[in-house]
Amino acid sequence: MEIRPLDDLPKFSPWPARLMGLAPWEPRVKTPAEIEREFGMEKWGGLLERFRATPGAGLADVDSWAAGSAPALASVGEHLVLMTPEESHSAYLAYVANALQPYSGGTALVELGCGYGSVILGLARRAEFAVSLANVPLFAADYTLTGPELAAAIAGREGIPLTAGRCDLTTSPATHLAVPEGAVVYTAYAAQYIEPVTTALIEGITALRPKAVVHVEPVYEHCDDSTLLGLMRQRYIQANGYNRNLVTILHDHEARGAIEILGESPAAFGPNPLLAASVIAWSPRG
Repeated sequence: MEIRPLDDLPKFSPWPARLMGLAPWEPRVKTPAEIEREFGMEKWGGLLERFRATPGAGLADVDSWAAGSAPALASVGEHLVLMTPEESHSAYLAYVANALQPYSGGTALVELGCGYGSVILGLARRAEFAVSLANVPLFAADYTLTGPELAAAIAGREGIPLTAGRCDLTTSPATHLAVPEGAVVYTAYAAQYIEPVTTALIEGITALRPKAVVHVEPVYEHCDDSTLLGLMRQRYIQANGYNRNLVTILHDHEARGAIEILGESPAAFGPNPLLAASVIAWSPRG
């Protein structure tokens, strides 16, 4: 790992040139159909086919296929750090684990918007986290069809008990999986695709009657507009049609007495330096 200056970002990412209008790029609105095409069909669908065709493959292999082999810049605190894909993914899992740790002790651990299950299965395999999850049911749900299917297939090979299925963060309940009351529910780079966030997100998760909800998400409102990197993050979120009001609506619902915000911290890590994730946790009231 090596700290690099902001000036090095164009060497590792096409996005500075795109955001400045110096390179051609056509934005795609993240509609449900576009999400299914990009992730369900192309990304997770391709990984599922490869996994089925590789009998000895496990989670580490799928993570490696998804990440590629090229080093890239990640955002760590105030620094840009050059990492291998393995280093970046390990740091990301540690970041999510640290975000969830204060809210352990739920009846289950539930990831909404799980992709192919990389995070929740990765947490289950981490030695320091596996102990606390030993007798806790794991649930993973995604908007796509192929994501949960691949998550379940990986879990089966890894010997990790996991219930996988579909979710929709714009409906209530957010998933029809049999999640027990008192679970810890989290999202990680999933709520970002809902623009704008509405009451439906909060109502859909609240319907699961969770103990706590933790969002590890890029937060537009946390981007520091007094720095060049903060301004670039704002523009990146705008250009990609990602969420811009998650924290605003959570604070609004707390003011109404519907939820209680348990913790909030600005972005401290991001595998993509222009899309670093904050942590905000809440629980339903009443």
